[in-house]
Amino acid sequence: MNFVSRMHKIWKQSQKEERRYRPERELDANGREHIVIKLDSPDAAYSRFSPEGKRRIDPEAWQYLTEENRNIAPLVIEVKNHDMAGDPGLAAEFKKTLFEESRFQNFVQYRKRRMNAVKAWMLLLAGIVIITVSILLRAFASEGVGLFFETIDILTWVLIWEAFDAFIFVRAGLKRKYMFTYRIRAAEIVFIE
Repeated sequence: MNFVSRMHKIWKQSQKEERRYRPERELDANGREHIVIKLDSPDAAYSRFSPEGKRRIDPEAWQYLTEENRNIAPLVIEVKNHDMAGDPGLAAEFKKTLFEESRFQNFVQYRKRRMNAVKAWMLLLAGIVIITVSILLRAFASEGVGLFFETIDILTWVLIWEAFDAFIFVRAGLKRKYMFTYRIRAAEIVFIE
């Protein structure tokens, strides 16, 4: 069994384990995914450190929403709380706060994507400039500085690899988080007793 086969087998096993602990949710008749949040009290969804006039969603509740948010289907968030289901004011406040939090988180993810792009371009530009200078200096260098140029070559390739890593791998993860926060923002919120 070669290396690729072993890695594929390990990946398949991890997928099977993840499905066992996090089974795929069924979509409803309208093709929407449902996430259920059970709240003991109306204040359980809010951060206990946020002031009364400017409430924020509790970080643990937000993390739960983002971890449960797995598909690209439209999302329905079902909030199980007797008080919110019976009081339209509490329900409206929760909807507004969740919308504001998702808008803020969406902006944070957007900024991270922009900073990642700037970082990637800067690294790529630095790598290209250093390798160009290195090639020009080799034409005028003496024989005893080969180690210096080897070090410069390694530094250059590290910079260029980091740029491609930021473009390809990091950007994909950031885009995924951005889409999930946008999906929460566009979700329909239903209150259940």
